Amino acid sequence: MKIHYFKPQYTLNYNKGYIGFTYNHKNLFSKGITYFTKLDNLSGISVSHALIVIDENTCIEATIKGVKYTKLNKYFKSNKYNIFFRKPINFSNEMAESIVEKAKTFIGLKYDFSLYIAHIFKHSIIGKFIDSMTGNRVSKYLYSLTDTKEEFVCSEFVAKVLQLIPELAIIGILSEKTAGEINPQELFEDVKIFKDWKKD
Repeated sequence: MKIHYFKPQYTLNYNKGYIGFTYNHKNLFSKGITYFTKLDNLSGISVSHALIVIDENTCIEATIKGVKYTKLNKYFKSNKYNIFFRKPINFSNEMAESIVEKAKTFIGLKYDFSLYIAHIFKHSIIGKFIDSMTGNRVSKYLYSLTDTKEEFVCSEFVAKVLQLIPELAIIGILSEKTAGEINPQELFEDVKIFKDWKKD
């Protein structure tokens, strides 16, 4: 897929309630995530982080400092980052408001380091081998052990918010997995949750 880069313009190519996905090509943490999730990369676009747009220059995201407000300029003004926005299917002003209001209820919750480690194990060579022998039962059990209700990794936070939107919760990966099982790349790739860029 050929990628075309556009200057971020609020209401034109991103908006309140959109889901943002980033990749920091100078960060080992970011590179590690894309390495372990490379089999989920179907588009040729690598992402390692997910966030929810609140307004023109604000998002809510789960970082190692917890779920918090962040300025989007951090991603717009640095050449370290690529940022992509996805518009939820059947998007409306009402849906945008609902996504944002639900996202705000997570502010202040902690980062889930144990779940992050579970994701790394699942996507490691050993994890993939064990899952292939057990029908993914080991990784599902590991996720259930490490997934803390009051702690979130980035994609889990975004997926959990989207699962609270009734019309989104019943489609795509949101209907197939718990929020804690979903990584940024496979969320980004879901063609049922998000509107096709080519048709937008």
